[in-house]
Amino acid sequence: SLEENERMFNKDIFAKMKDSVYFINTARGILVDEEALYNALKSGKVAAAASDVFNNEPVNPDNKLLELENFTATPHVAGMTVKSMLDDSMTVAQAIIDFFNGKEPANRVV
Repeated sequence: SLEENERMFNKDIFAKMKDSVYFINTARGILVDEEALYNALKSGKVAAAASDVFNNEPVNPDNKLLELENFTATPHVAGMTVKSMLDDSMTVAQAIIDFFNGKEPANRVV
């Protein structure tokens, strides 16, 4: 992400929003100042929020946002399909087989 986009949803931006908005972030975690979002949710400025991305991933179980009833967290797996999971599993399995057979790894990301 570009530096000017970091924490673009911050205390000042939340203050300018209409009261009781719903906020959803499925783009990049770094776009949101999580402390500002937490405070906006606690105050009711933001009625509810949902995100599948966080500043630090995987999300820390101690993240204060997860304590809020008006916040929903989902896994960042929108692009995952049954086929992509099978393909990924087969790629990893083949890399393990190649390793134990002393073969050079194929030119792929595992």
